[in-house]
Amino acid sequence: MNLLPQLTQLENAGLVRVGALEPELLYLFRHGLIQDAAYSTLLRGQRRSWHSATAEVLQRACRSEAEVISAAPILATHFSLAGDQPRALHFLTIAGDSAFAHYANAEAAAFYAQALEIATAPEAGCDAQQLRHLFERHGRALELATRFELGLDNYRAMEAAAQKLGDKSLELAALMGRATIHATANMAQDLPQAASLLERASALAHDLGDAQAEARINWTLMLNNSMAGGDAAQSLGYGQRALELARSRNQRELVALVLMDMWFALCSSARWDDAEAALQESYAISHDLNNLGVVAEILCRRAINNLVAGRYDECLAITAEAVRVSERLNSDDARALTRMPFCIVYTDRGDLDRAIAESEAAIRFGEISGNVTILIGTRGDLARAYGLLGDLEHGLALTRHAAQDANRFPLISGWAASVEVLLRLREGDLSAATAALAGLPDYRHLMRRAGFVPMMWSSLGLVEVELALARNDWVKALALARELLANLDQMGVIYAQPEARLLQGRAHLALGQLDEAVEALQMARVGAERLGARRLLWPILAELAEIASARGQAEARSLRQAAWQLVDYIASRAPTPALRQSFLSRADVQGLLQAGA
Repeated sequence: MNLLPQLTQLENAGLVRVGALEPELLYLFRHGLIQDAAYSTLLRGQRRSWHSATAEVLQRACRSEAEVISAAPILATHFSLAGDQPRALHFLTIAGDSAFAHYANAEAAAFYAQALEIATAPEAGCDAQQLRHLFERHGRALELATRFELGLDNYRAMEAAAQKLGDKSLELAALMGRATIHATANMAQDLPQAASLLERASALAHDLGDAQAEARINWTLMLNNSMAGGDAAQSLGYGQRALELARSRNQRELVALVLMDMWFALCSSARWDDAEAALQESYAISHDLNNLGVVAEILCRRAINNLVAGRYDECLAITAEAVRVSERLNSDDARALTRMPFCIVYTDRGDLDRAIAESEAAIRFGEISGNVTILIGTRGDLARAYGLLGDLEHGLALTRHAAQDANRFPLISGWAASVEVLLRLREGDLSAATAALAGLPDYRHLMRRAGFVPMMWSSLGLVEVELALARNDWVKALALARELLANLDQMGVIYAQPEARLLQGRAHLALGQLDEAVEALQMARVGAERLGARRLLWPILAELAEIASARGQAEARSLRQAAWQLVDYIASRAPTPALRQSFLSRADVQGLLQAGA
């Protein structure tokens, strides 16, 4: 049939236009409304016939599997409109699997949702295995897109489908999907609900004799116990059982997950080297399986390991790698989480422009994805950075914002709240600082429950010492500093020790114990120099200069000059002139200047 005269007539009427001449002549409607109007004139049977013919032509034109995968979305659309639901389901599954494999999570979720609409229809006749694939992939895609409530809805629908089919294995998988969401750190976390679901799942797995499910249940029990701040030995027991079962059945993906999440309990037991070894094994498996989601999280935890050990250069290198993986993963949640160590290290090193830029980027991504670690922890770290630069008002606003999310996650609420105490002390408001600290858990308790977050509990320990110093209770401050140093040493937390020794030195100095003060400050100096922590090093040098000056030692001048060079470096890295000025206007900075640096 020669359609050219008709097409020319339509073109002259302004209804269509030439879209391309090569490789084939292509016409397009001038407006979508014209297309809709033309389409609506077709009888239903005619539409279906034409859609079916179009799909057949497109399918025959595919010369390879790759071309079939590429054409799957449009083939699914035409077969669906043709009323050929089995073939529409087939190509929707292919389209979903392809998008899932390329971390296009929102697109994958949309394809799987359409596929499930067909697959769960009474006339579809899908078996449990096909339904499980669609429901599990749909749920995981929603989780990766941080749409956790929709993920829970998906697993509830999966459970209903399982009960309708009378398939206990499908029901078990649905329970585990919900339990995993509730047991992990996200805005849908509900640890009691996770425990209840796991109890039901355990009974089902026992009845079915499903050892693979038992391995996953033990992994989730480990997670739930760790997130609740439970006993680390009990968590490790769950993890070891899960690992044993998963290894025996070659469940490599689950082996990687268990090894990664044993990190919580191992770090809470001060077994950082064992945690690192587990993460490296998990990384090797996940890299081999091309599971970028797990790879990004492993890298983030390895960065924290290096942070805690005071290996700042290694921490920054691994963090940068994690950020690159998050971009490949195309996940805002990963983009947020992987940046977390940047603020701590860059702030310590005095690179405040980079600390603030990376933290604010992390928070933007965290607000999109609902990442609680960033919305609480990194907001607190950013507040500390602004406080260091003298902008206490902005810092306190950030801690208040963090507190809104911290109410739902009390285990890590002290991360940002400890910074509020510090900033109140910088304001000179002892009553507000005292009240704020009184409302927080004891850091020693948190150290036992959540040893894997030393950024939180060590910060609480430090502000406890600072408060005692601000109250002129030197004896108590010295005792608290010594206790904190013993706890940091016991828990293998190196990076916080120079700051604790600085506070110890100040307590000795206030008590007139100059030799002891010099010893503590010199140890603080060595630690700060090893970290490259300009934030700590300049006040350490300033304190040593004061002691040297009191003793009439010529070294005082060179110590003050070295301290001032560090102050100048920090000021030069302030992201705005206003912040530079507020930093230089700090009383302690002015005191150093007036001392004759």
